[in-house]
Amino acid sequence: SSLLENESSDTDDIDALISNNDAGVHVNLDLLGKETLNALDILDLGVDFEAGESNGVSIDLLAERITSIRNGNVQPMSTISQFTSILSRTGIAGPWHLKAINLKTRAIKIGSGAQFTVFREHEKFLGNEELVIKRVNIPLSWEDGKAFHLGSVYRLQLSTLELEILALCNPSLRNHRNIVRLISWGYDYPFPDTRVPVLFMEAAMMTLTEFLKVEKEDLMGERPADIKYQLSLDIVAGLEALHSLHIVHGDVKPDNVLVFREISSKVPFCAKISDFGVSIDMETSERKLTIDDYRGTPAWLPPEARDRDMSRWGVFKPDVMFRFDSFSLGLLLLSIFTRQGEPVSLVDGEDLIDVAIKSLRSKDCISLELRMQLTKALKLLLAEDPWKRSLPCPELLRTDTLVFASWYGCLTPRIILLNSILTVNRLSISQSSRKPAHHNGTMDPTYNKGPLFWYKLSGHNSVLSDLEEQYVLSKAGKVSSLPGDVLFGMAQMVTGMKPSYVDRLLKYVTEAARAGFSPARALYAQIISAHRKTAEFDEITIDKWTLNAIAEGYLFAKPSSRLNRGELDHAKQLFKNSGGFCTDPFLRKQDILKIARDNRRVGEWNTERQRLVDHKGNTILHAAAALGVLESVKVLVEDVGIPVDVEGDNQETPLYKACKGGHPDVVHYLLDKGAKASGTTEQEKLTALHWLFTFPQASVRGIAIRLVQDGGASVNATIVPSVGENGDSFPRKMPILHFPFELPLGTPLHWAAFARNQLAMGALLELGADIDSTYHALDASTTPLALAIWAGDVEVVKFLLFNGANGRLKDSKGRNCLHFMTLYRPDRHGSLTHHWHYWIRHGNWDEHQRRMVELVKLVADAGADVEAGYERYPQYTPIIEASELGVWDGGAICALLSLGADVANAKGVSGDSVLHTWVSITAPRLDYPESYIYVFERAAEKTKGVDLRNRYIEETPLHVLITIYHTEEIVENACRILLCRDQPANINATDGRGMTPMYIALGTQQNPQRRAMYLAKNGASLFCKVDGVNDIFFAVVTNKSLSDQQSHDLINDLLSHLAQAQDIRGASFQEIYSTYFLPHPGALIALWEAASAGRPKTTRLLLELGLYTRINDLKDDHGSPLTVFDKTLNSAELSRRAHMEMLAAYKPGAARLRALSSNAVYDPSQGGCDRAAEAYHGLPEVLWLLRSHGAKRACELQPQSDHAVFETVPVSDLWDMNLHGFTLETQPNREIWNAVYELARYPADWPEQVTKELQKRYQEVKVLGDPAK
Repeated sequence: SSLLENESSDTDDIDALISNNDAGVHVNLDLLGKETLNALDILDLGVDFEAGESNGVSIDLLAERITSIRNGNVQPMSTISQFTSILSRTGIAGPWHLKAINLKTRAIKIGSGAQFTVFREHEKFLGNEELVIKRVNIPLSWEDGKAFHLGSVYRLQLSTLELEILALCNPSLRNHRNIVRLISWGYDYPFPDTRVPVLFMEAAMMTLTEFLKVEKEDLMGERPADIKYQLSLDIVAGLEALHSLHIVHGDVKPDNVLVFREISSKVPFCAKISDFGVSIDMETSERKLTIDDYRGTPAWLPPEARDRDMSRWGVFKPDVMFRFDSFSLGLLLLSIFTRQGEPVSLVDGEDLIDVAIKSLRSKDCISLELRMQLTKALKLLLAEDPWKRSLPCPELLRTDTLVFASWYGCLTPRIILLNSILTVNRLSISQSSRKPAHHNGTMDPTYNKGPLFWYKLSGHNSVLSDLEEQYVLSKAGKVSSLPGDVLFGMAQMVTGMKPSYVDRLLKYVTEAARAGFSPARALYAQIISAHRKTAEFDEITIDKWTLNAIAEGYLFAKPSSRLNRGELDHAKQLFKNSGGFCTDPFLRKQDILKIARDNRRVGEWNTERQRLVDHKGNTILHAAAALGVLESVKVLVEDVGIPVDVEGDNQETPLYKACKGGHPDVVHYLLDKGAKASGTTEQEKLTALHWLFTFPQASVRGIAIRLVQDGGASVNATIVPSVGENGDSFPRKMPILHFPFELPLGTPLHWAAFARNQLAMGALLELGADIDSTYHALDASTTPLALAIWAGDVEVVKFLLFNGANGRLKDSKGRNCLHFMTLYRPDRHGSLTHHWHYWIRHGNWDEHQRRMVELVKLVADAGADVEAGYERYPQYTPIIEASELGVWDGGAICALLSLGADVANAKGVSGDSVLHTWVSITAPRLDYPESYIYVFERAAEKTKGVDLRNRYIEETPLHVLITIYHTEEIVENACRILLCRDQPANINATDGRGMTPMYIALGTQQNPQRRAMYLAKNGASLFCKVDGVNDIFFAVVTNKSLSDQQSHDLINDLLSHLAQAQDIRGASFQEIYSTYFLPHPGALIALWEAASAGRPKTTRLLLELGLYTRINDLKDDHGSPLTVFDKTLNSAELSRRAHMEMLAAYKPGAARLRALSSNAVYDPSQGGCDRAAEAYHGLPEVLWLLRSHGAKRACELQPQSDHAVFETVPVSDLWDMNLHGFTLETQPNREIWNAVYELARYPADWPEQVTKELQKRYQEVKVLGDPAK
């Protein structure tokens, strides 16, 4: 029967809870210890031994899914949001985008199946040499104009990834030696508008099918039977691991086993199971499973599965499918040793077992002992009655040989122990702790989870775009709603994002709370209040959420006045009653919890075979202590006799569990019974004293005294964090459910300060805690004071300073405590940005500013120098640190200014002052957008002269202000601050490039019309020239954000402004232009740029202003004299070619029509999509316009010249055009491009040149050897 039936039953029979009866498995029980794994542990392998998650939340997604199934909340993974929800908790690297060069170009297909197509990259592509790429098989079509990745077909096919992802990301399988490893995830782009999910997997030598072929026999050396034996052990171990998680593989065959080369000479190869696309999750209750759900390959199926008929053996039950796998495994083993990987074929009347025995006997290379063991195994696996077939386990193939010993010896030494007795039939589970090789672009999964996952994902706009599109459709009821954790992750992704984020942040936090995501509900009221918004939920609901969060361990709640002390204390007690901060697997087993809470039944648990309650080595005493059930603890210690210091796998004792749960009465009792508090956990070196902050306030001091004086706890015990592979010395953190989503490192005092528990801090200091202790092997930036300063915890800072903390400490670079206020280091401060800490800890901008002023005064009074620079390069002062790029901490800047910090002389590495760095960020990206002008004005007030220059470009703050994409309201308000003062900014100052603010404004991508005219009205000169050449009209026509009409109108506006000047008033536009602009060399350049950018209206205007007189002036271009007509003709040809090349990337038909309608297939060098499309269509018109004004080519003006601008036009038409699927006549918009052909001029020997070029390209392709080419 299903193991889940045992776990979910409500029976009082304790024996039923540990029953693991399997009539089909014949194992030598003498090899086992007296104690065996609880059957329930097979479902709870949720802790990655390498990840150090003993204090974190579980990430066993299969277990989560099973729980959802039991609760009736099943939904197949069919959306990108569900995909990212899974990935955010697994730590798998990604996304990797194959966009610039997709799989079609960069790889060759090496295999395909019903769910995936497998590719391997060509040798010339570097970085993924050891990987293969599996792309989901999805019809590349759109539905009803809906985006491809939002269509029902895509979502249906995405569900095929579910078992593949869940299986390969499961922490018990991720590092399993015999399960193929998932390295990363990402997208392939068969067409530019089509993203298809791909999985990057470790690359094998070959499939087992290939490996067993006769021509590959040399690979196995002199003893092929030994190699086959070890590969068989690998396969059995891998399959057992899958079954232990209730996954039926469903298609066991040589093609689905991959062979890898190993470094050991004794075990030279390793077999790994792959392809889980047709696997079956036996816990699914979406529908009743039938025999038809087992969809293996016919030649490898058992007879009853192939015939779809179980009637001979009774009623079909889903569990029998495990034994279908067993039969396929038996066929596979027989094929490995006797058929070179080919399936077994029987003649009518032949008995399979007899054939197997005869086949084995015919192989002299198989030793007698191995032959006998294989015979026994095959009889068990190939039994006619499916219910009598053995389930896979390595014990089936165990022999007392050196070959087996070598195979076993290559496993990790960290194996599962049951009270020091090895459980042989769990060898496959024991292999889950191997240390895998890391690949380029990946890191330890520990560093890619939770907030860090979403922070890293924020750099991938395509994923966020997909999620936001799905969100919009979900609100319209067209697709399923996004999970709450994904919505909350999206809120983290958009924080600080360009161009603005606050509205999206609040929307996603609100929707995450609405979806029931508890961490979002915990923060909701605080986030909304910090942004001065009105909550969308009523007060009663928010109060309920607050209490629920506290009952889950949330430490930073700000309860409303409506909640009384009794309600808050009750919520805290609920948390403790549920185990507090304990996260052990036994807490997910309701039957064990019932027993642990029942002192009448708890003693029955510890019978001879029932000591452990989960796979982490916890006993029932650990469980009772974690839950705080004192009477049960007494029974287990006094009546049953369990040692009070019994340890689990992580060396956690019952006393440690009681402290982690915050149970003072249990702690006192255990100490009375002699329990020791001096021990540390194996992984993090945590002590019971670290959890002092969890106890009720009235008990804190007494518990601290007893743990130290009676239990021997070290008051200064320091956590020694582990560091993952490719972690760059970055310590692994201990995750928790709620903000700030991870626990600190350091000493018990660090933890008490983190929890803002002043009673705990006081007790520890009274017992001799070092108030200036640091994190392990780190400097003074990690003292409790330094960390509290960074977090903005004013009350903690005040307490520590009052009790003697050293405010004059400096870190290894000579930075003081005021530097620490804004110096962000993720290894010290966690993955969340300062934004979130300020919103949660401080509130709105006014409250934040008040607290920051108080904080800075406290720290400065304690001895930190406001003007001190680093003792090493760069010598930043605290105010430069606060204003540095990427920091932009307005609250800290204002607080430092209140103490007189120097803003005029303080500069960063590039010479930027506070004003420079502040204007370089836009208001909508700040933690408090409303603070922007306020901070700028305060900083400007403290600066005597605002024309400060930075070091390299020599910009003033005004130059930077005009450059950045601020709103025009912000720009104008900031300009008023700079211009309306006793010493106003020089509005016509030039930077090191010769640019004035006016020139920069005309080139900005925001609103150049308004920005430039504002400056003009405030005295900016319109006669500025860069390098004495390029005038303001050059800046206008080269601004790719402006359409042709806009550039035309802006030129008119500028001339109109000049016409109103006192000394020019009354002159016409032509007169102004002819007098002040036409004589200069830059005038011709402006015409060149306008024409080659495909701006017919602007070009006509410039010609009418007088440039027609210079239309055939020659200009040197890379050593060749050209005219404006040459330049425009060349630009037109490039635009024509780019359009064909980009259009060819889209599938003909609807996809191309969509690309055309969205202007996505035009030369990007001309600007954005709309501007590029305008240029494409405008260039032929400009050519005829120029021609009508007498424009000529250089070769027409200089007939003796043999120069041609685009000699390769014929090559393009003969080669590239055909490569893109077009001909001379079928090319897009052939009629408008007649000008290119009619006006083209080629050298006399152009046919010879074309021939040589074609020959050259042919040879390149021939050498490349690409069949597709």
